[in-house]
Amino acid sequence: MPEPTPYPRQRALADPRTLLWRARTPLRISFAGGSTDFPQVFEQQPTAVLCAGVSLYASAAAYSAEPGSTPLRSLDRGIACDLADSDSLPLHQAALRLFRSPDAVAIETDVDVPSGSGLGASSALVASMIGVLGRHRGLDLGAIEVARLAYFVERKIAGQPGGLQDQYATALGGFSFLEFSRRGVEAVRLDVPADARAELESRLLLFRHVDQHSDRPANNGPEQLDDNRPYVEALRHLVLEMRRALVSGHIGTFSLLLHEAWELKRSLGHASEPIVEDAYALALSCGALGGKQLGGPGGRHLMLLVDPATRRVVREALGGAGWSDVPLRFAADGTQVWSGRLT
Repeated sequence: MPEPTPYPRQRALADPRTLLWRARTPLRISFAGGSTDFPQVFEQQPTAVLCAGVSLYASAAAYSAEPGSTPLRSLDRGIACDLADSDSLPLHQAALRLFRSPDAVAIETDVDVPSGSGLGASSALVASMIGVLGRHRGLDLGAIEVARLAYFVERKIAGQPGGLQDQYATALGGFSFLEFSRRGVEAVRLDVPADARAELESRLLLFRHVDQHSDRPANNGPEQLDDNRPYVEALRHLVLEMRRALVSGHIGTFSLLLHEAWELKRSLGHASEPIVEDAYALALSCGALGGKQLGGPGGRHLMLLVDPATRRVVREALGGAGWSDVPLRFAADGTQVWSGRLT
């Protein structure tokens, strides 16, 4: 009998390019504090956001390319072009500008969800590109540095509007507590007990509406928080309560606080779209304990925490109302970069 080989033999790839580096960054869900991570809000008063990385990813790969060329490819969007003609991929273009457009390298990306999902996909995409481009330049960047560079690329170079939570939450991964003030950003990864994390995961459901069409504009931007200091302060205190409940393992309390955050937002006149309000009311009637809309029209997701005994009932009820279940778990790691030359 022949001796077994120590590793399985692999077929040679037909792609003539040499894979240099790969990276992936988890998307994130925001439990509470969204829209207070904009400078025009937190420069007036301190704010806080509580987030968690989830098992949906934005990935990037760096390949060798012909000298003098910088090919770009977005698999999820079906776009392939060169840097010279990359207006349709502004984030790719901006990331390469940060690293002074290194030539002889091709960048290929993929994202697990459509743009505008409310899951921080664009920031996770930029973080992964920074990971592979930085490693290509010989840099081993830490999570905070990746987050800072991602913010600079997305907001300053590409000029895309938004806050600061996405870059930090996705680059850090795990459960993150973010505080914003005039002094800047304080980002902390929370040490959540294993039992609490498992229990929270057993309660977590994420739904995406099948029909994404809506003519209603998003209504949760920072302009809605101008001159509303009591609401912003109440939301900050609620985030602090949720943090305490999470790290102490009180997941039942955490689930109910999520519902309080929903009601607090509605008290400001920030009711979600009728289709989301109806779905949330249906979920509550089936055993949901709390929830949050992630993303506005064009990327409508509804996150729920439910009684584990009613997961199936909630899933079937929302499925019948046109909502599709998105399987996910919490992601312990943030941006990861590794060699693509392994065989």
